[in-house]
Amino acid sequence: MATIKGIFEPFYSYVQKQLNIRRWIISNVNAFITGKEGTLNLMENPFEESKRFSKDKMIWGEDTKEGFREYTSKELEDKELTNIQKINPHSFYKLTTEKQCMIRMASGVDVRSDNDLLDTDNPEMFYVGPRLAAEWILNGGGTMGGPNEYYTQDIVGTGGEEEGINLRNQAKEGYGIVPSPGIIDAEISTKSEDGSLREAKVNFVCHNKRQLEILEALYMRPGYPILLEWGWVPFINNNFEVNNEGYNVLPEFFNSTSDFDVLNDEIRSRKEESSGNYDGFIGFCKNFSFKAREDGGFDCTTSIIAQAEILGSLKSTTKRVPKLQTFDDIKDGVPRIFDFEPVDEFLYYLRAIKANLDRAGDAIWIEKTETENYQQTIYKSPETNLGYLGDAIEYIDEQITKATTNQPYKIVDNEGTVIDQNYLNSTQKDYFFGWKDIQKLIKDVAKVNQKKLNESFKGFYHYPDLLKKGGFGRKGDKTPYGLDKRNNYLGFDSFFEGTILKELSLEDKTQDSSGIKKKIFVRWDLICQILNKKTTPKYKKNTALTELTYLHPNQPTYHKGKPEEGKILNDKENPLSYIEYSYRGWDETKGLFRNVGGSKKSKIKGKNVATYKDTGILGGSFDTNICLMPHQINEMQQVLLNDKEGEVNSENYKNREGKKGLDILEQKDALFQPNFTSFKHVEKTEQGIGYVYLNLDFLIQTYEKTVLEEYKVSDTSGETQYKRRLKKEYSFLDFATQIWNGVNDACGGYYDFGLHTEHERPHVARVIDFTFSGKSENLERDIFQFDPQGLLALAREATYSSKLDADFSSAISIAAQAPNEIHSLEALSFKAFHKNIKNRFTDSLFDDQERNIMITEAYGDYTSSLKDYENMVDSLNLYIKKMNVSNYESGLVWDRTAFKENAYLKESIGYEGSISPSTATSMAKELEIQRIKLQSRYPEFTDDNGKQRYDGTPAAKGHYTGQYRKDTTHYRNAIIPLTTTLTIDGISGIIPLNIFQINSEKLPKGYQNPNITFVVKTESQKITAGQDWTTTFTGYLSLLNDNPNKGKNEELKTPPTIQEKELGSRDLYNEYVTNTAWSACFISYCVQEAVKYGGMNPPLTFNHKDSWKHTNYFQKNKDFGGFKHLDPKTTKIRKGDILLHGRGGNIKGVKYPGPYSGTSHANIVTSIKNDGTVSVVGGNMGGSGEGTQGLRKRTFKLEPSAPILGNIGFLAPEPEEEGFYLDNIAGKNTRVGLGSYREGSILRGTSVGLNPGYNGEIIGNKAKAEYDAWGKDWTELSIEAEETIRKYYNAAKIPPPQIYTFAN
Repeated sequence: MATIKGIFEPFYSYVQKQLNIRRWIISNVNAFITGKEGTLNLMENPFEESKRFSKDKMIWGEDTKEGFREYTSKELEDKELTNIQKINPHSFYKLTTEKQCMIRMASGVDVRSDNDLLDTDNPEMFYVGPRLAAEWILNGGGTMGGPNEYYTQDIVGTGGEEEGINLRNQAKEGYGIVPSPGIIDAEISTKSEDGSLREAKVNFVCHNKRQLEILEALYMRPGYPILLEWGWVPFINNNFEVNNEGYNVLPEFFNSTSDFDVLNDEIRSRKEESSGNYDGFIGFCKNFSFKAREDGGFDCTTSIIAQAEILGSLKSTTKRVPKLQTFDDIKDGVPRIFDFEPVDEFLYYLRAIKANLDRAGDAIWIEKTETENYQQTIYKSPETNLGYLGDAIEYIDEQITKATTNQPYKIVDNEGTVIDQNYLNSTQKDYFFGWKDIQKLIKDVAKVNQKKLNESFKGFYHYPDLLKKGGFGRKGDKTPYGLDKRNNYLGFDSFFEGTILKELSLEDKTQDSSGIKKKIFVRWDLICQILNKKTTPKYKKNTALTELTYLHPNQPTYHKGKPEEGKILNDKENPLSYIEYSYRGWDETKGLFRNVGGSKKSKIKGKNVATYKDTGILGGSFDTNICLMPHQINEMQQVLLNDKEGEVNSENYKNREGKKGLDILEQKDALFQPNFTSFKHVEKTEQGIGYVYLNLDFLIQTYEKTVLEEYKVSDTSGETQYKRRLKKEYSFLDFATQIWNGVNDACGGYYDFGLHTEHERPHVARVIDFTFSGKSENLERDIFQFDPQGLLALAREATYSSKLDADFSSAISIAAQAPNEIHSLEALSFKAFHKNIKNRFTDSLFDDQERNIMITEAYGDYTSSLKDYENMVDSLNLYIKKMNVSNYESGLVWDRTAFKENAYLKESIGYEGSISPSTATSMAKELEIQRIKLQSRYPEFTDDNGKQRYDGTPAAKGHYTGQYRKDTTHYRNAIIPLTTTLTIDGISGIIPLNIFQINSEKLPKGYQNPNITFVVKTESQKITAGQDWTTTFTGYLSLLNDNPNKGKNEELKTPPTIQEKELGSRDLYNEYVTNTAWSACFISYCVQEAVKYGGMNPPLTFNHKDSWKHTNYFQKNKDFGGFKHLDPKTTKIRKGDILLHGRGGNIKGVKYPGPYSGTSHANIVTSIKNDGTVSVVGGNMGGSGEGTQGLRKRTFKLEPSAPILGNIGFLAPEPEEEGFYLDNIAGKNTRVGLGSYREGSILRGTSVGLNPGYNGEIIGNKAKAEYDAWGKDWTELSIEAEETIRKYYNAAKIPPPQIYTFAN
């Protein structure tokens, strides 16, 4: 699943539309707006005779008998028409000079009836409850009051005794009449490194001590809620309407029944209703200060922090509970007295789950019996001991006594020590009732009854006798992996709506261990609900101060209905959905080679999909001692239970056959039950972070290290003992960070899980995968593109900088100086910026292997790396197979022959060995590095068909297997600390992890890559004393995966011996380039690249025909879609036009309207200055001898007598006498033999379809970019220019001969 859908997303539609409206109003362009995002479409003459300010609209339609009928969108598309809305003439002034930012602050403090705060000699004495806070709402500009009941009346305090009484600004206690208190300025910004926690700093003033007393009680009490609101008045909304009122949420804020969810939802609604011209923030007072002034007043500051910050110091109620029982608690067969220790509620509930589901007596039995050092006596299944600990049980100690008395379940070691299993299985009543609380929680959240929970719990304590029999199930050497009945009891089973998972697995047997292991897993969504509903302090009944969520932003996980009412119906059109992580689904993964024996098709989600040996191998957990990822469940074996006779249930066994993968999810007893919420319509996914299963022992051990500490005590005999107690200071954030770092490590570093606070629900935190992954096609909205400069610019300020830490800086430095020695994701992501440069002191042989390296060496290195990669894949595949059947015995081998032949396997894990979880995770990390390295180079075949090899031929575009592939993007791309910071007029709705782009024309060459995207890391809002509002945000650079390596490998053979004579010598190449004109090839290339360009909206949709002769090009395209065919005598030329003129005296063959033939030349207009100077770029220019020509720029003047408007104008009737161009070089390209552009023809690129506006300017931009990239001293025969020349020829489909020195 791509994380750019759900985590890294473009700006909201209302934000994009508001930004487009603003830049349309500010800029002097003719344009129109389309779509939900308000895409700004420039018209054909955007800068000419602009009449944009008008109340009129242009609506296309027709007159009918019923009156005027507007065309439908389909009719508009068919007729290539667009409705155009003009802008109200007053809009410019509303947007630029009239608007002011209004700010207000309201307190969440209610005054008690019995207080000594309020005056008792005036009406203030009645301002109890929320009344005082409503009267003392602070506004900007040092004022109080407002237009509705939630503001106090406007009192200026200049008259009689009663005036100013509510504001305490009347003359009293040695003070004269003073102004009202009010806000000076404020700044709201993101605090944490990932931009999640939001905080505000508000500066305000009061003018006497009596005012300070009220303000201190309302706004300077740490821990109490404060509302801060701000917004433009007036503003222009997304319907082009002027709003003079503004917005607020004061009615809801002063309603005591509201909670933070309601208030934040109201703020979010107001933001959208106001088109981003309003914003608000609710938090808690964190710190404050006030400073006395000489005039008797006070300068005050209050800091407000988001509620989620309390996660850092979250503490729940302390309970004194017994330690969990272990084998060590039986000494000489005599039970020890329970030791009690203080724990917090969260640890208590984790222990309650373990005490009831992972009982020490059961663990002893499965671990110790049937071993050399232990023997079993008088044993029956522990399931018959206590049974299901459900509602029917009255009191557990009574049941333990009865079971111990009547049924002696004992284990005896070889020395005769008797171990009382029943005692170890006893569950203390504290933990029993804790377990009952967990069950009630599950029923409440999932809206299920106890009967359903009981049904799901059947068989939990059952440990089949067959698990104790025999070896690992191998049926001789001929069948190395033959499962006997015992293996059917290995695997996973789920309970309690899928929130609890149990695994029984086998490892090698030892003298002290049977090899049978039992593990309990708890799902993350259940842990979140335990914190939300059971342990986090509440400010309302059943409403926690802060919450953890596992759904997408602004989506609830719970509602208060009774369990028997069932899950409630929510919106099918906008279903709830779990936050997903960046695992590549089976149908998204592209392997590096096929399975041995040819293609393999797997039916996935109803489709036949090609799978590879390395498909899906990365991204799962390799250590079940830590976690299990939900997408792995499909491949796991589901445990089968004994029937009453102790045999395998035949029906279940039959169902096991062929029931792997997704099919198992359709079974009644599926492991994976994907909806632990109170709602019906939740989108199904196998990659939800809420579905991650965490090993219970790992959770308990990690939390105990976080919150408990040891201390020494002495008993009555004077012996020193160690006990544990809660630390005075501990952080839940530390625990969550350690847990998810453990998950990251268990998955081989594939993910970057971390805690993040929702921006628009600051009391809600979530775990997300910070890995940036996905393609532009995954996006549901367009990415907004900023122009930092120019007429369409919105930014007041734009800066660019790097923020590399020491490790990152070292990696980049190594990549620059020894480019073949580093292949990390970060370094490869950074390589895009080095594509035009090299280190002067680095041997060219090591310069990314992109130039002057022998093909055989590249091929050999690639095949060697691929072999190492395949060896690691084989090792991990064997380990994963063992994981999937929960059998880790060393004798379990799938293919003994292959094992014998694979020296790597024998060396790494032994002939009949098995790698450990730590080794597997290390291999996975290395495998990821190797995969990135290989995917950055050309593979054996160009695509999945396996027909065309990368063999240097024209069909392979001159590339060879093993050569590095420029600008390759990957499924996962690093967010690298190259930043851009923009400051714009204030707007709400831009939040951390949003993505945006910068117009590449406004950036240096290194940034002109269509895959470059910026991820918002920090955001701040600043309101000044002058009532100005600015929004500043910083974006970190990353790359979209829009240029992946699509080839594949089958079975690479011995590297071929490549002879220079087989490929052609450089002389043949030079001869070809000298004798084959390429100027028309250059134009073909620029047009093709403009067609691919996706940053313009609407995108270019040229239909064009390529040719390597200019007259052929014009003849083919003059009546073909995508170009306008124009007469240069009557047409004002513009940027991007392709200008044709004659050569060698050919005038008739180039004259509009054709037909076209003969010797000719054409150039592309790249700029037109206000003084009429035109720049054109073309190929095969500037040289007098063979091979001396190149890509050149020339200039000339437009008709001086005609007005030049909007940088367009008419061609001059005759060229200047001294030469055709103003910048001739030594007589080259003089008028002799050249025809005038005016006597030639013009092709102008346009788009087709809905928006037939002018987009040909992009052709001019591309031509200029190519000229800028052309080396100053290059000629067409320069080795450095070879790659560029080849791409021009390839565009016209006439590739030159290959030579071994060619680089991709």
